[in-house]
Amino acid sequence: MYNKAFVYFIALFLSLFSIFPNISLALNQEEYNSYAQNLANGWIITYSTDYKINQFITRREMLKVMINISKDSINQNCKQTFLDLPSSDWWCKYAQTALNLGYIANNQNFRPNDNVSKLEAIKMIFKAKKIEVSVSWNWQEAYYQKALELWIIQSFSDYNSNALRWFVFKT
Repeated sequence: MYNKAFVYFIALFLSLFSIFPNISLALNQEEYNSYAQNLANGWIITYSTDYKINQFITRREMLKVMINISKDSINQNCKQTFLDLPSSDWWCKYAQTALNLGYIANNQNFRPNDNVSKLEAIKMIFKAKKIEVSVSWNWQEAYYQKALELWIIQSFSDYNSNALRWFVFKT
């Protein structure tokens, strides 16, 4: 049998991970940076000395990652398709390319500075990698189940939680 001090130590240790999830992130920082470095080596993201793995990723940034993963040709001519993304914005060419390829919907606004949810990030990555997902009634559930099936993610419950950069780099 284990002594009480050992059991209390284990309970305290495990509770720290649930109370302070950043402890787990700190333990994985080197691993997450290596994922980012691999993407930079493949020209998917820009090389950096700080990948800001603890920050949320915006729709604008995720769009560029998606197009770079797909290796599709980038449309250099951009018209203002979205009211909030002028044709003079250098990100416009990525939005135009994604729209032309059917990766994103032709909505009135793109919301480039909004954060991407985990499931939006998964969907964008799957679109870029041409991973087929059968959607019957709930796109979030369909992409979530496919990602679990492919062992790309571990389970999570909040489909609308924002994706941190490390989540995208790891996925």
